[in-house]
Amino acid sequence: METAGDDVARYSEGAHVATAIHVRCARWDDAEHLLAEWEPRVPQTPPNRLTFGYECLRAHLAIGRGDPGDALVRLRSRDAAVQQTGSLLAPVNLGDWLWPHVEAACALLHRGELAPARRAEAVGWAKTIANQTPAFMHPIGHRALAALDPSGAHVSAALEQSAAGTVPYVRYLALEAAVASGEKKWSAELSAISQKHGFMPPWTRD
Repeated sequence: METAGDDVARYSEGAHVATAIHVRCARWDDAEHLLAEWEPRVPQTPPNRLTFGYECLRAHLAIGRGDPGDALVRLRSRDAAVQQTGSLLAPVNLGDWLWPHVEAACALLHRGELAPARRAEAVGWAKTIANQTPAFMHPIGHRALAALDPSGAHVSAALEQSAAGTVPYVRYLALEAAVASGEKKWSAELSAISQKHGFMPPWTRD
């Protein structure tokens, strides 16, 4: 008989990260399949570690579909429940949880719809990712800070920390931030990695 632990091992490992990548590659069927596969296994109450992973997955898909506001409202409404599962005690899970928070905030900022108070909160989330999660996630935090709290230092940090041995998608995010900040010298590498992996710019399908 399968246990909740079996479910966590099978469905939590990288599924929400895969969803973020599927969304950036416009592989909607793959993203929807992951959601459909996960949803029946998530308990309504009490929440467990599957709740954490499912909410991350759902948020990345909603942001990609052009609903960052709804995604952020739902994430904030689920913060307490996810905290109760103990999932966020692990730094990597903390980073995974805050990642869609900052993605949604950046999307709202791009639209001119991010309230000042929420922006300040999002800066805190991004700083947590940049400083309190595993090193491979730090560029995600710096990339968000480059948009939320503009500074060349954030772009430089994202580029430096993603330069070697990182997930290609994380490198792509760092390069994207650099080019968006006006550092066009990174355009060729951004184009190359985008073409190789099929990554697309965000917020073009709103």
